[in-house]
Amino acid sequence: MQGPRCQTRTWPVADFGGPMTVQAYEPAPTRVRAVLGPPVAVGIVVFALGTAAVLLAPRGTEVAAWWPAAGVAVAAVALNTGRSRLLILLTVALAGFAANLAGGRGPVTAAAFALANTAEAAVAGALLTRSGPPVLRTLPDLARLFAAAAAGAVLAAGIAAGAVGLQSGGVPWTVWWSVAAGHGAAVVVLVPLVMIVPARPATVRAPEAFALWAGVIVTTVAVFTLPLPLTFVPVAVLVGTGLRLGVRTAAAQLVVVGVLVAGLSALGSGPFAQAGRLLGPGTTGALVAGFLAACALVVLALAVSASLRERATRALADQRLFERAVLAASPDVIFVIDVRTRSTLWLSRTLTELLGHRPEDVVALGGDVADALVHPEDVDRMRAVDAAACLVGDGEVRKLRLRTRHGDGGYRWISRRVTPFARDTDGTVTQLLGVARDVTENVALEERLAAAALHDPLTGLPNRRLLTDRLAIALHRSARGHSPVAVLFCDLDGFKHVNDTAGHVAGDAVLRATAKRLRAVLRPQDTVARVGGDEFVCVLDAARRTAPPDLAAAEARRQARTVAWRIVAAVAQPVDVDGTTVRVSVSVGITLARAGDDPGSALRDADRAMYRAKGRGKGRHEEFDEQAPWPVGTVAG
Repeated sequence: MQGPRCQTRTWPVADFGGPMTVQAYEPAPTRVRAVLGPPVAVGIVVFALGTAAVLLAPRGTEVAAWWPAAGVAVAAVALNTGRSRLLILLTVALAGFAANLAGGRGPVTAAAFALANTAEAAVAGALLTRSGPPVLRTLPDLARLFAAAAAGAVLAAGIAAGAVGLQSGGVPWTVWWSVAAGHGAAVVVLVPLVMIVPARPATVRAPEAFALWAGVIVTTVAVFTLPLPLTFVPVAVLVGTGLRLGVRTAAAQLVVVGVLVAGLSALGSGPFAQAGRLLGPGTTGALVAGFLAACALVVLALAVSASLRERATRALADQRLFERAVLAASPDVIFVIDVRTRSTLWLSRTLTELLGHRPEDVVALGGDVADALVHPEDVDRMRAVDAAACLVGDGEVRKLRLRTRHGDGGYRWISRRVTPFARDTDGTVTQLLGVARDVTENVALEERLAAAALHDPLTGLPNRRLLTDRLAIALHRSARGHSPVAVLFCDLDGFKHVNDTAGHVAGDAVLRATAKRLRAVLRPQDTVARVGGDEFVCVLDAARRTAPPDLAAAEARRQARTVAWRIVAAVAQPVDVDGTTVRVSVSVGITLARAGDDPGSALRDADRAMYRAKGRGKGRHEEFDEQAPWPVGTVAG
């Protein structure tokens, strides 16, 4: 009775280590639901099965070996709700009454048994659907099914036995036991056909399914027709079916076994009929019901367990596939490191693409990974971050940028994040999980942006902002040697005329040439910056002077004048612009700034001295004099 299957899979991922669950289920087959939905159809089925069960009751007793109508009634109630359920119960009562009458029972007994059937269906159906649709996916679900069957069967047996007792005036324990066993067995055998069960494995082929079905039927017929003490051999075959074909098929085969066993026993064949002849007619029915209940318990339990195992295996396989897909799609390198040995335990395959190394080669390095692959200047910082990560809680990360050697011999910038991954029994972190990403292009972009923010785009020289920082550093360092810092403010003479006559292209060429000549005049440790249109500032580093203050100041003044003279001479050289010779000169103002002076004041004093040079004829240099007046008027550039 394999109906259409429905399989769903969901992966609720909360974080990288988030759980992944797989759910697969089969609802009740469409044909079964169609039959047990309309009340009229339910009534017809209950009447037919009830009549057949009465007619096939063991010889010498009026109680059927098992009552399939009870299972159908409970299943129909479980599949319906509200008004439909009430109509189903009413139909079950009428059909049960008619079936008992057709079986030869009197009106009172028939009514009592019909009431028992109805009460059982109401109670068992309500218990099965108390938490939602009837499901049989776990062992607790199976226990709930047996509990509901037992509750309904006890109630039905009590009503039926009470009615028989009132008529006979005795205590009909045999009736009570026979009804309870027959009804309970019917419920646990038939109701699984309509429950939501795990999906059947997709690996089973038609020949195997046919062989298992044939094995069940042939074995059952053989055991209950031949005089052999092999009563429970069919259970082994049913177990194989449950393990291979799933819960639904196992339940369907239980129904077939139940029909065969009850029919053959009613005909006087098999071990149960023989026991009935020795111990009394009621024994046959009790043994049949007990046999079916035992088969249902063992077979369904093993089938559900096998399904759970298969679902867990499939979930694990899907999780591994999912993780491999994530790792393959991720541009990052994922790794696990041992905190104690500093060795790499595992690396994702993206390492080869990122850094040109094979993961197995890096793992083989053991604790020498840092010394072999990390830039020497970054090793200590990386180890400090790893140590800090061992002290944080789960889920917290520690980040670091470092340089890692590429397979081509160069270094790449890596953004590295680590978090606790495993702990020992004392809670001490033993392993760290890390994610690394190549950020070389980001670092290069940041450096370019920083350079653009601190340098003149035309000449590549530091701008006023960077000059101020370097001048402040030079003044701070000069305190150790008691030597002043020479600041030279340079302004081109005649630059406006070049722009006006030769154009801005020529003017830009003059500025670039001036920047190149200034760099050539100065030492590597000195600073030259462009601070305006045609204004440049030179700062002469004084960190290496260790002479007494007076001698250091004299040396600084001498050096500043020498450099200023060289600057004037260098800038005065002609500049060739596309075959046209352009000439400019430069006026240089000099000031000697000391430790504690403000960089802005030093620049202002040098600028003041530069204007004095312009006022005295241009193409020359002048030293700042506090007593000298500010230039009057405007000196043409």
